[in-house]
Amino acid sequence: MKHIRFALLLLTFAMTSSVLGQDCTAKPRFSINAKTGEATVALPGVVPTSIHDGDAVTLVIGGQSIAATAKVTNAFGVNTIELTTASPIDDSPSAGFTSGDVSLKAKDGTVTELCPLTPINYSMHVGPTVSAASSSTTGDPTGVMRFQFQKGLVRAIPVRSGANLIPAMRNAAEELSVSIDTTDRQTKGTQFVDDNRVTGALRSPEITFGPTLRDVQAFNRVRLGIEGQFARAIHTENQNRDITLVLDGWLPFFQTLNLLSSGRTVSLPLNFRVSAGHRTQDVDGVKSGGRVADAALTYHFYVLDQYAVDLVAKTLFNDVSDRPATTPRTQHSYKAQVSYHHDPLAKFSIVTSFENGHSGPVFTKLRQFFVGVGVQQLFGIPSK
Repeated sequence: MKHIRFALLLLTFAMTSSVLGQDCTAKPRFSINAKTGEATVALPGVVPTSIHDGDAVTLVIGGQSIAATAKVTNAFGVNTIELTTASPIDDSPSAGFTSGDVSLKAKDGTVTELCPLTPINYSMHVGPTVSAASSSTTGDPTGVMRFQFQKGLVRAIPVRSGANLIPAMRNAAEELSVSIDTTDRQTKGTQFVDDNRVTGALRSPEITFGPTLRDVQAFNRVRLGIEGQFARAIHTENQNRDITLVLDGWLPFFQTLNLLSSGRTVSLPLNFRVSAGHRTQDVDGVKSGGRVADAALTYHFYVLDQYAVDLVAKTLFNDVSDRPATTPRTQHSYKAQVSYHHDPLAKFSIVTSFENGHSGPVFTKLRQFFVGVGVQQLFGIPSK
């Protein structure tokens, strides 16, 4: 019964937060046409004096700078800036853009902060999964149903000033997120992912530094933050409580690839994350604590226009005092996911993934295959 209550609590928080939006009253509204990838800014009043028809401007979405040409129009009394970019913009979850950070930089350097038209980011997948790794020779090979849901909320805190700074470089960020990744049951002897987390964080404004490589600095949009996380398995009582310092950012020298595609999709480069801190854990009724650290690299690319491939590699150093004998101090995990987006306006998409390594607070070593349906609209709300 405790497991059911915990699952319902996480799901209720996730579903409730997914319908909460950002107040865009009297703010310029930014939107991306899901079919064409074209960007538009609807203005509640007059056009900013720093932007003129035909100007070369810079659209900054999720911290990524995209060159564009502004076309100023007026339809039914509403001033609009249509932004023409060299390539379509992908705002799907796999692209990595954050909806809470969009701005438009004029050629004189003036930055106008924009409000996303649909500032609701979530990701949901449901489908069958099969584990190829068993904890014993009598493992049940029968597959189970897997459910994944991710949702994050971000609140900006102004800490720096400067008309020429994009919002991500002016503001610190308070973040709250929930992640559910579990199955409908755990079959005897077979291990499946059961990794459910609630995370709160305070992160610094972003900075860019390092040597210049091909006209870009080596470390881009780097943030330092403090993060608290509670992770718990639904099918057992096992849990972790972590408090860590986190450093994350991008390595822009490794740009997104478009393979065998007719055009180029604008997306984010290689992402890195490093953290270190303290963990308190409870595994099989044994409570202990100690040092914990991890490092992760995330990269995605596109194939044949409609396939997005996400690659994630993680290493975890877990030095708690009473670690189970079956759990190594250093753990590695790898994940490859392929998403098929035939029609961005459709309610569903197809997702398949393969994971290998340790996962979650149950310290499960798994090799898991998953094929699921990705929900692109929940209650009529796009997941982008």
